[in-house]
Amino acid sequence: MKALIALAALALAGCASTSANLDEGKALSAAQDAVAAAAQAVHQAYAAGTISKAQVQKADVIVDQADTLSIAARAAYAAGDATTATGDVAQITTLVAEIVVLEKP
Repeated sequence: MKALIALAALALAGCASTSANLDEGKALSAAQDAVAAAAQAVHQAYAAGTISKAQVQKADVIVDQADTLSIAARAAYAAGDATTATGDVAQITTLVAEIVVLEKP
């Protein structure tokens, strides 16, 4: 279920990022929400005993990478560099897909 929520947030991020003048923060926010949902799903899968601790640790590393990209995207938006920010958001959505894969045994 959480993976579906993460994927829906990814779709929203993709839609928001295609409208250049749409509130730029919406794409980043949706990507961050997707990261959080995917990470939560991984931790729940571990708590349920369906995945290994190594998978959770790998997901946590990816979450840290997404956090770094989020900071970079915010800085790029603040500097008026929407192209770089959009690229950072796209990388975050790719990381979400990697996290979702780790939810499965």
